[in-house]
Amino acid sequence: MLKKRLVKVGFFTLVLVGVVAFSLAVMADTSYAQGPGGRGGRGNQGTGYQANPGTGIQNGGTMGYGQMGQGSMGRGNMGTAGQIGIGQGWLCCLPDAVAGDVPADVIDALAGGLADEHNAYNIYQAVIDQFGAVRPFTNIQRAEAQHIEALEFLFDRYGIAVPDVAPLADAPQFSTLVDACAAAADAEVANFALYDSWIATVQDYPDMVQVFTSLRDASEFQHLPAFENCASF
Repeated sequence: MLKKRLVKVGFFTLVLVGVVAFSLAVMADTSYAQGPGGRGGRGNQGTGYQANPGTGIQNGGTMGYGQMGQGSMGRGNMGTAGQIGIGQGWLCCLPDAVAGDVPADVIDALAGGLADEHNAYNIYQAVIDQFGAVRPFTNIQRAEAQHIEALEFLFDRYGIAVPDVAPLADAPQFSTLVDACAAAADAEVANFALYDSWIATVQDYPDMVQVFTSLRDASEFQHLPAFENCASF
């Protein structure tokens, strides 16, 4: 009787060992199988009047503009965060300076551009003083500072003293932010119209043409739409 029980236990033990061995074999066979792919996460949507960086003048002949951040719908940076304008990348791709003395009308065009950019910067500061750090005035004002730097670079490049620019005699005041945006839109239209005439004046200086064209296009295709959008509220 005891012998039969031992045989029975031994049989079941063998069966159990076989099942365990088979399970381990299956696990070993499948342990390196590819698991299901993870689901792609969703990025945060960009906000505000932003453009991405490279907001700068880029290689390729013309000075480019920043575009909205790509990839995971992240916040775009306009050259530096939240700016619309040009960055320092354009320094690498300007044509060589033209040798010789710079004519008076070309110097006047440089001075006119510098004065107009300073004027825009100061007007936008007046709006910020009145309404607070509101967009698009804050980021476009930073762009105007970059435009001033670009023009001052041309003065330095040609060994011309940078002229002093008089501050605003009277800071403008606006009834509403919408009114300020509408006035700024008109100012940007006037700005790129002036650059059209200055570009014709500096046509014999390819580096100046490139900088002036970039500043002109920034006014029409970057700043103007932002202010028009603000004025439509």
